[in-house]
Amino acid sequence: PPPPPPPPGVTLPNIIFVITDDQDVLLNSFDAMPNFRKLMIEKGTTMSNFFVDVPVCCPSRTSFLSGRYAHNNGAIKVDGKPSSDWCGTKIFWKGPLQEYSLPVYMKAAGYRTGIFGKELNVVDEKYISPGWDRYFALIDECKYFGNSFADNGKRTTFDSTDYMTTIISNTSQQWLQQHLPRNESNPWPVFAYIAPHAPHQPAQPDIPNERAFSNLTAPRTPPWNISAPDHHWLISQQQPLSALDADESDEMFRRRWRTLISVDDMIRDLITTLEDVGELNRTYILYSSDHGYHLGQWRIPAHKELAYETDIRVPFVIRGPGVKQNATIQNIGANIDIAVTLADIAGYTIPREAQVDGISLKSLLITTSESEYAGREEFLFEHQGGDIRPVPGTCGTAWMKPGGFPSFSGLCSCGNPMQHWLTSRNNSYVGLRVINSTLNVKLVLYNDSVNFVELFDLSTDPYEITNLAGRSDYMQLQQMLTTRLDSLRACGAQPGQNGSSVICP
Repeated sequence: PPPPPPPPGVTLPNIIFVITDDQDVLLNSFDAMPNFRKLMIEKGTTMSNFFVDVPVCCPSRTSFLSGRYAHNNGAIKVDGKPSSDWCGTKIFWKGPLQEYSLPVYMKAAGYRTGIFGKELNVVDEKYISPGWDRYFALIDECKYFGNSFADNGKRTTFDSTDYMTTIISNTSQQWLQQHLPRNESNPWPVFAYIAPHAPHQPAQPDIPNERAFSNLTAPRTPPWNISAPDHHWLISQQQPLSALDADESDEMFRRRWRTLISVDDMIRDLITTLEDVGELNRTYILYSSDHGYHLGQWRIPAHKELAYETDIRVPFVIRGPGVKQNATIQNIGANIDIAVTLADIAGYTIPREAQVDGISLKSLLITTSESEYAGREEFLFEHQGGDIRPVPGTCGTAWMKPGGFPSFSGLCSCGNPMQHWLTSRNNSYVGLRVINSTLNVKLVLYNDSVNFVELFDLSTDPYEITNLAGRSDYMQLQQMLTTRLDSLRACGAQPGQNGSSVICP
């Protein structure tokens, strides 16, 4: 059934949130997306300092949906199997906290709601997460052709020639055309959560795009293939990239860009659909990613999960009524702010028992907003690592096998027993990122046998090359940041209303 109609005289905006998977912002991924640049960046506002609290897919998405830090929503890791602790399965997905999540808020605000694509890493085809009117969630996340979807309580499987991003695009637009335009007999606004899996590995492009960008290589940014002995174990022990490592990293870069061509087409078609039904001018479109990515930085051929800017900094662009065009905002925003911001745009007050950690960015992003911007100068990020190392095999084959999940055997250095670790158990950390008028810094505390610390001054070292931790001239800053980080990481330790976490100060 549709939600209650909006109050008389109230016209709520449509809201569409597009979230990709593993899309970087620092390795120039938008250069693969000319439609996006023209229709979103030039027509909207970019937040250049937008971050995620966990640089891994499912935990970050849970923070987007819940508005809570990972240590407060329970989805702090992905352990590689659908067990009871898989990305907070027991706590968030199918758990009590899912009743306090973005789709529930939007439904309560009077929206028709639909999800199209990747929700979390675990999908039950017979289950529909609370708040969704249309539930079309990706089942096999790493299969770009012939995928299956949990489709409002049943499994829908597509032909082996049907491309995943195109399926998500077409299905979401059909739903929009079904419920728009609004009129007296159909007064409900729509909230669509559109989540293509691109450019996540194996980054298999649609057939027409298989040879695009063939002459390009991954950006050789300053951390690319460098020795960093003053960084934590995972980085300091990395062996140099071989020529084969670099070639395969470059091929993954090209494949990622090729998959983004289809996302770019989806954005073009989405905006065309909204124009055709006469709703574009009263629709907010937001675009982000669950985390970033690195390709050769720190001598790791391709992965995520690091505490560095490549992995925790993500795209964020918004267009819509009252949003400045071709503008950039330097303020910090984070994934935990999205649920709060969209509820605010929808005119919905999140109940106190939800105990969200995020703040609303509405007044920062929308010039006509009457909301008060609380301001954010810092945020906490965290991760619980696990061992991922290439298995012995024939280099250059398994990683690039179309249609299958990569085994990473192609990421080894042939003949070199010191294969590249992609992540490790001691790549577990909690960190603090601060940007204000006087500071642009990052502190990372690792949960390892030596309690390793990293401190970077990004105002002079934007690529995090030099670890300042332990230096006498930075000790006062390190102590101050540690105290603040301890305060943030402790929030939630004491039960708040309804037994949930206390609000982070």
